[in-house]
Amino acid sequence: MTVKEVQQKLDQIAKQVADGALFESLPDQLDDLIINLPRHRRTKVTVPSEKQDDEVFNILAPLVDDLNNSKLKKINQKQLKAIEQSLKSVDAQIRDQCGLTIINGLLANRVMTGEQELELLAYCLRDDVMFAHVMEPKNSAAFGRSYAMMTLSGLLYADRVGGSYIDDGLLNTIVSRVLIYTLLEHDTRGIVNQAGWVHAFAAIAAVMNQLGASTRVVRSTKLLLMAVLLERYATLGTPMITDEQESITTFLVGLVNMHQLYHRYLGIQLAHWHDQLKHANEDDMYSEAYWTRVFNFRRLTQALVLRESLPDDLAKEILNQD
Repeated sequence: MTVKEVQQKLDQIAKQVADGALFESLPDQLDDLIINLPRHRRTKVTVPSEKQDDEVFNILAPLVDDLNNSKLKKINQKQLKAIEQSLKSVDAQIRDQCGLTIINGLLANRVMTGEQELELLAYCLRDDVMFAHVMEPKNSAAFGRSYAMMTLSGLLYADRVGGSYIDDGLLNTIVSRVLIYTLLEHDTRGIVNQAGWVHAFAAIAAVMNQLGASTRVVRSTKLLLMAVLLERYATLGTPMITDEQESITTFLVGLVNMHQLYHRYLGIQLAHWHDQLKHANEDDMYSEAYWTRVFNFRRLTQALVLRESLPDDLAKEILNQD
């Protein structure tokens, strides 16, 4: 199954959700899709060399200084390209202290032009960025994928609170590609020795939180975002242990308090998930993957009940699960 075929399957599911023909069985539909997702052999990942990182640092370090001194008023094309390249570096200083720091400062101070913000957005959505080596075993391309999502979250927030450069067609494209990426991503690493954070699912949740807060994203699409994130989380075979649940529950509880539809779906999904774990066959119960899913489930439900804004009935349903 190719990325295009995954998109076609998701489009079919999205239409059924929008038509009201798919609700309680939505987890099963998504589970079937996830089971059939392709996995590829490891191939060589090309990341910026030490020399390229040095060149990027020399371009971006003065921008950090200007930001800290409130002197940065504009950036040029060379600087924008350096910012993009910094996001896929395996050097945490380049990626975090230069790239992401500068992006956040540029967006907070509205330094970039609308055209530059759209160019940065287009970079984040590129196949060779968002889906780079995503179907392969965990690899260094995960840094670029995750930091593109973090950047996308900032761009969506900036647009929502005062940009308005993302039109409806582009917004639909963003939603579609975020859904595909969420299904395909399986790297649950948090911090990586000497290389910094991956934190892909925290980044995914941050993007979904911005889409969930948007008045331009329709209700059925927000439901699908919730469903895809929950089902992907439920099927992960590796631990999620570096506080991703904080970001995920921010998104989930925000939607739950927005409309009864999301409230009802979260209850259904959690009950479905709990039932699956409780009635797993004996062979599964002796597997590492099974217990990983059990403890991932517990970490998420514990994070949910600690949210004061979680409705009482949902908190009681979770606490009454045995």
